[in-house]
Amino acid sequence: MGEAGGKGVSRVGDARHAHLLMRALLAFGIVVLVVSAWFSYRTVEQSSVALAIATGIALAGLALLVAAVFAMRRDAVDRGIAEAAQRATEARLGAIVDSVMDAIISIDEQQRVLLFNAAAQRMFGVDQAAALGEPLDRFLPDRFRTLHRRHVHAFQDTGVTKRRMGALGPLSALRANGEEFPIEASISQATLEGHRVFTVVLRDITERESMQTELQLAQHRLTHMARLSTMGEMASGLSHEINQPLTAIATYAQALERLTASDAGLDREELREATHQIATQALRAGEVIRRLKAMIKNREPDFRAIDCHELISDVLALAEIDARLQRAELRSSGAYRGIQVRGDAVQLQQVLINLIRNSLDALGDLPPERRIITVAVRVENDGVEFSVVDYGGGLPGGVARESFGPFFTTKTQGTGLGLAISRSIIEAHRGRLTHRETPGGGATFSFSLPLSSAMEAV
Repeated sequence: MGEAGGKGVSRVGDARHAHLLMRALLAFGIVVLVVSAWFSYRTVEQSSVALAIATGIALAGLALLVAAVFAMRRDAVDRGIAEAAQRATEARLGAIVDSVMDAIISIDEQQRVLLFNAAAQRMFGVDQAAALGEPLDRFLPDRFRTLHRRHVHAFQDTGVTKRRMGALGPLSALRANGEEFPIEASISQATLEGHRVFTVVLRDITERESMQTELQLAQHRLTHMARLSTMGEMASGLSHEINQPLTAIATYAQALERLTASDAGLDREELREATHQIATQALRAGEVIRRLKAMIKNREPDFRAIDCHELISDVLALAEIDARLQRAELRSSGAYRGIQVRGDAVQLQQVLINLIRNSLDALGDLPPERRIITVAVRVENDGVEFSVVDYGGGLPGGVARESFGPFFTTKTQGTGLGLAISRSIIEAHRGRLTHRETPGGGATFSFSLPLSSAMEAV
């Protein structure tokens, strides 16, 4: 479009030069006629030769005059054709601009509207006639106007020709009826006839944000259902884990009752030990219930700084229940005390427990020395890598890549959602869930998360 515009300007300039030349030629012809008439008048009685010369000059002037008239007429026709072509080009460009689905607004250096396409009229509910000459910030909420003016002024001085405008955060625009709506925007600048013109392209993303909200809500519900499913599969182990301290409490309470009912003197040490065991076992049962309640509670994700030691301790406490039932040993490794990542603790627990339970299922009938699962934590440059390592049967050939897809499972009773949900959780935490073979046989699933300090610096 820029090259075509340049050619159009060049053609108009050439037509103007030709028109000036024709006017000069016409004036010269008139001058020649006047001079020849004057010369004929002065020499009409002197000689026939002089008269012939004067006549020749007059005829030459007349010829020049006629040629100039015809040339000007042809020039006028050419100019008319050029102007018609220019109007047609402008009409085509206008039609193209108006056919674009995004709002296009051009402004001058004072940020007054020069162009307001049809999409902009529909988006803001303002006619083009009412928008032209208005300041651009009329279409922004009050709280953004000063910042936007500074942004455009700063853009003028950068020498950059185009830029996205979302670097300062979410953008909103204002319809004529006072309704605010979310937008994406970009700005570009060009110089036309010595003046800078800025073009802003706006896209209404109301529908997209609504769809993203619905998708996030569906993801949240699916994640919660997966937690409930996991807890349901662990129900027998959890009930056993809670019954143990409850049974111990009952046993020590009965012993305490016998001690207090005895006619013999009370042994303070036995009383202290019984009450201590009752309190310890009650706290143990309460801790299991606390972790269980935190896992099954339906709530919005809560991203905050998480202590890696507390995260791994809670995971091991819950996963240890299943590990004991399957005669497996659960270990942890790495120097991660005092290290923090940023994320949702419950969702990260869900991922780690899911990976541990997958590893437990992979152990099958392996001998005791291979029935070991390690949760390894390794601090990297700006992040922390979490790995669940087992020495089980591993994944069959060609299955590793498919295992992250929804509804893929190698278990007879599996839903095929565990790894897919775990991957989406880790990606929401700005990480990536990967798989590799464990040296010597087995599978290792890993994901890395940024350090809390690194996240805050972004």
